[in-house]
Amino acid sequence: MNTVLTEDDVIRANLALVFREAKGGYKGLEPEDRVAVAMYGLLYAVRTFPEACENFQSYAADCIRQTLKEANRDAWRQRRGESLFSLDHSYGPNKETGSSLSNAIGRQPFDKTRMEVRFFLHLLHPISRRVALMGMNGYTNREICGLLGLSRQELGVIYACLRKRWLLYAGIKTKNSSKAL
Repeated sequence: MNTVLTEDDVIRANLALVFREAKGGYKGLEPEDRVAVAMYGLLYAVRTFPEACENFQSYAADCIRQTLKEANRDAWRQRRGESLFSLDHSYGPNKETGSSLSNAIGRQPFDKTRMEVRFFLHLLHPISRRVALMGMNGYTNREICGLLGLSRQELGVIYACLRKRWLLYAGIKTKNSSKAL
């Protein structure tokens, strides 16, 4: 008597694989979402498994990992887009124009919380405040460095400090948020 395996049978047999892969470092996704995305990856593997391939579990693990990586990347991209005051300023030798800093000011936050940007800026060291204001007003990194007499490295340090200060002010928990600024 031939036994025919259904999709449900294969999925049930590989649930441990789903949970093992979902435990990975995909921190952009919530734990429940990781499991759901991993299940989607397993379902994709079941439906696209080539008969020439001999090992289903390694094929399924690759499909699950790829699906989780894509979903994690999308989740991080979405979180950056939801930020009220993004200090992910385009900094670098090839990214002298444009500022996500200037685009963020005046936009309503996604959680309806009203953050007072002026108060935050008032709390900053004067040089950090000037850099933030110049960035919000559309100055390029080259112009900021020239007008304030800063090197590119010094400006990078100021941007990093601004990011940390904003995360602390906004109450966003990070690995380094417990360190003093």
